[in-house]
Amino acid sequence: MVSLVLRITGWLFALFSVGIMATLGLRLFEGRSMEIPWGEAWYNLDAGSLNLMQAMVQRYSSPDFWDNQIVPLLQRPIWQGMGGAALVLLALAVVFMVAGRRRRRRSFG
Repeated sequence: MVSLVLRITGWLFALFSVGIMATLGLRLFEGRSMEIPWGEAWYNLDAGSLNLMQAMVQRYSSPDFWDNQIVPLLQRPIWQGMGGAALVLLALAVVFMVAGRRRRRRSFG
């Protein structure tokens, strides 16, 4: 049962990764700018979720972590931010799928 949950989680991560890559590809195909900051694109898409993420990170980890680690990432071009997120999700998908792989039982006799 655990292996099934791990494999399903891996497939979900893979689908999210493909969705992000498809979004980037569609944006490029439409001729939209790939150089706008990732944070600006997120703000234009849903400002409330960006503000919620900031509040959660600052409250539950550290305001310095938001200022020194997250803000520089949000200032990167959209293709770097979303591309990096897609690669991380793809790596997680592989880890979960390998962890959920069914092991063959060897019979001796």
